[in-house]
Amino acid sequence: MSDSRTKLTRRGVVALAAAGLAGCMNSDETADEGNGTENGTDAEADTGDGDGDESPDGIDNPADAVGGETPPELDVPALHAWLVDSELVTDGNCRFDYTRTIPEDFGSNMPSFLSVSPATVDAHLFQSFSQVFIGSFDAETIVENAADADAFTVTGGYRGYGVVEHDGDGPPIAVGRDALVVGGDYEQRIDARYGDGERLPEQDPEFQRLFEELPHENTISGQYDSPADEDVTVEEIYLWGVSGESPDAETMTWVFLFEDESALTEDVLAELENISGGVESSAIDGRIARVVGAPPNLESAYGDGAAGSGAGNESE
Repeated sequence: MSDSRTKLTRRGVVALAAAGLAGCMNSDETADEGNGTENGTDAEADTGDGDGDESPDGIDNPADAVGGETPPELDVPALHAWLVDSELVTDGNCRFDYTRTIPEDFGSNMPSFLSVSPATVDAHLFQSFSQVFIGSFDAETIVENAADADAFTVTGGYRGYGVVEHDGDGPPIAVGRDALVVGGDYEQRIDARYGDGERLPEQDPEFQRLFEELPHENTISGQYDSPADEDVTVEEIYLWGVSGESPDAETMTWVFLFEDESALTEDVLAELENISGGVESSAIDGRIARVVGAPPNLESAYGDGAAGSGAGNESE
């Protein structure tokens, strides 16, 4: 496990603003979840769009890249099915941010051929270098339009998902009827979706325990290690997460899992309370600490004007 920790960024605290969620996909911005080791990178979060001829390296019939194999019905929540310990990251903290709240302008900064919008997307997962748009998509039409777009090539398929490559430095896009996967680990994530690859809650049951302890399913963030907030520096935290009824919920619940319950004292709980902008309640249950309260005061955490910046503009 990495010693890295994650700051309480606008995106990192369960994507507090829906606008930040949309902003992280801007083709002119970088994939930055506010994680100095795993997610705060210079990898492109997305790519541009345009019209043109298919690259000569593309397949003859792009629509053939889709289908042939169909993912089974989900036996777990969609979030659990797509979470992995990404092969793109070595000793990362597996940071993820997930929400089912999709803002009205969602997808406006994405390539138009992907047809990303509130009408097609039910939930969004941002983890490591990758994004997963979970919903319902006309995959055949998307790959056909991608083949006609400038700087994109449909190179083939993987387990029923058409694979679209960017001719520059952008990440590959796997296009399925149930999801779009943007990132170089799309094969690993698709295998997890099928149930063949190892999902993070199966690889480490402590993630499953975290999901059981968090009271909300709409908007969730989680990771290994302590949050790197200057007011919360508890090294003994094994895993923590935060959930809310929406990205901009006025009340959130943080859950911290410790390896050893002897490390979780009343003094430690008092320090964990600093993660909230206004604590409503807190409690210790064995090796689990729970804090319920208002989101962090982002102005005090980042200085004047920081709270107004979009997630895609934050850097560590």
